[in-house]
Amino acid sequence: MLEQPGADRITILEDTNGDHRADKCSVWAVKLAIPLSFEFGNGGVFVSDQPHLTFLKDTDGDGKADHREKLLTGFGTEDSHHALHDFVWSPEGDLIFRESIFHHSQVETPYGPVRARESSFFRYTPATGRLLAFGSYMSTNPWGITFDDWGFHVGSHPVFASAVHALNAPYPDIHVPAGAYFPAYSGTCGQEFLTSSHWPKDLRDKKHFMRVRYKPTNEVELHEWVEHDTHFEEKKVGIVFQSTNLSFIPVDIQQGPDGAMYVADWYNPVKGHMQYSLRDTRRDKKSGRIWRITAKDQKLEEAPKIAGASIPELLNLLKSENYRTRYRAKVELREREAEEIKREVKIWGGWKPSTNWHQKQLPSQTEAALLEALWMQKHLSAQTGVPLVTNDRSVWEKVSLEDRGTHQFVIHTWLNLLESKDHLVRAGATRMLRFIPVWTLFPHIRHTFPSKDGKRPYSRDDTPLRFQRTNDAIIKSANDPSGLVRLEAAIAASYIGTPEALEAALDLLKHPMDSYLTYALRTSLDSHTLQPLWKGNTAFMQKHPELEKFLKDSEPTKPALMAKKKKPEPPNPFDNQPGLQTIAIKTIPERLLYDLREFKVAPGAPVKLVFENPDVTPHNLLIVQPGAADEVGMAGNEMAKLPDGMAKGFLPDSPKILHHTRMLMQNESETLRFTAPEKAGAYPYICTFPGHWLVMKGEMVVE
Repeated sequence: MLEQPGADRITILEDTNGDHRADKCSVWAVKLAIPLSFEFGNGGVFVSDQPHLTFLKDTDGDGKADHREKLLTGFGTEDSHHALHDFVWSPEGDLIFRESIFHHSQVETPYGPVRARESSFFRYTPATGRLLAFGSYMSTNPWGITFDDWGFHVGSHPVFASAVHALNAPYPDIHVPAGAYFPAYSGTCGQEFLTSSHWPKDLRDKKHFMRVRYKPTNEVELHEWVEHDTHFEEKKVGIVFQSTNLSFIPVDIQQGPDGAMYVADWYNPVKGHMQYSLRDTRRDKKSGRIWRITAKDQKLEEAPKIAGASIPELLNLLKSENYRTRYRAKVELREREAEEIKREVKIWGGWKPSTNWHQKQLPSQTEAALLEALWMQKHLSAQTGVPLVTNDRSVWEKVSLEDRGTHQFVIHTWLNLLESKDHLVRAGATRMLRFIPVWTLFPHIRHTFPSKDGKRPYSRDDTPLRFQRTNDAIIKSANDPSGLVRLEAAIAASYIGTPEALEAALDLLKHPMDSYLTYALRTSLDSHTLQPLWKGNTAFMQKHPELEKFLKDSEPTKPALMAKKKKPEPPNPFDNQPGLQTIAIKTIPERLLYDLREFKVAPGAPVKLVFENPDVTPHNLLIVQPGAADEVGMAGNEMAKLPDGMAKGFLPDSPKILHHTRMLMQNESETLRFTAPEKAGAYPYICTFPGHWLVMKGEMVVE
């Protein structure tokens, strides 16, 4: 075992007798520093090991990691409990992860430094060592990255996270906050779609997923993934289970090979590092549970053969409706010989070499399966160093005949999927525009495969040429009837980063815009690739007056983009009383604090208290009797056990509460009007969102 600072470890829990209970525990790796997340791949494990991205591997088969490689370092550790986390493979085979608020990362890579601050996503390609940062904006500390069947990113901050995939703004700038445009919240740790045949068909058909929530209540929820023109949204259906034991803290969820759902339970009586001392003696470092959820009277799935399966067998698993089966098959495929996969995937996809590659060929797989094959090409290209597509004759002459066939297969498949009748397929194909380097894009399809003598060997007489130039693909997608396709085009423009891509992105403004398309386009324009092309470019701005108007109208301070519009309050006779004392209190975003810790009023005076919540987290304000803060606060904590606790605003039924607001969402406000007590003293005010009252408090002093 290799030694290095850090006291954390990775253990293997094993069910050796098939009774669905772990009966063996083995330590696989030690000396890790706060490993918040890990993922299998490359024959080992990628793990967060602050401040590093570390790769571990067991090279001698003794069940313990003996190889440790520091792949990247320099990730932020300022708020270590939500530093590097959420490791998951993207549909295209890159490792996606995230860090949350308060962090500053400066990571050296073979391609130069990558810098990010606050909450940023990262995309890491193991084969090349390339790291991209995207989606950086001021958020809280969300956990949980999931992709649906079509490659759309599901999260919590925001819920439809595909809308925030534009590359980061020029450092140290960050993007405008997503929560000002569409639903975004913290308090959950992940979600997983019900895609196994074990689950009832109606739940699978309507794209239901389970979500684990750790605050304000501790529960496993059931949601439906509902499609709209420009986005998907979650619709809460109900609660799968909830515990009255507040030590139950679900922190992860995943569908197992048998189709059952597995939930990791941190199981700790103390939750939080701001509310409780790090040295609180109640902190439990030894306990933890894994729950297994099954559907009543439903047969479990038989685990598919993945380890040891042939490449054709693994490719056939890409047709499975079970997301985790496809996911694990792709992890295994990435560990196989890339050249062999290239050969097999063309056969599997029904590709037949032709002297006229424009000739229509009937695919042997569904569009969904071909989309999986197309996504896989991104990894294969990185693994072999052969571009996905190229019009560079010098590159073309060096590649093998096998790679030329792969080249034809990729373009043929890609163009057909871009023209699919299914808008979800078109969106998935448009997403690939992010990963085809601009210098390898073909300026003209009939020039794509030049012969050595420079002649054009292929005719376009037999079939219409679909895309005349490189940017025709993104222009087509930017003007697609589907808002989801246009959203993908807007984001892809930030990865392409050319004047042509910028022009194509602005085509979105020719079509109806909503908050999702607005955010995608706004952040793409603000990316470090596109921003230099228009910012300060007087000629470009004069050519595109619609851009200046869009930038002005899309500011997050615009009332139309706020989570809640503020409406003027009608006159109230209470405010005309002599001696009225007006108090204004706001929450401090991301700090769990009121901006006013104390205010004074005269005994019996009329008081108008205006409470505003600019924070993304819900908050209320309760004024209680002297000495009652702990009692009322604990009563609020206990309401986290109740299924309707949130619906009741975590407002305890206590005679010691003198005045209170409702639970305010972001950008909401409420005014309390009351007469101050006649009795002098210190009257506490607190927030009873579970756990907040320990730090979120102040005093109304009557004197």
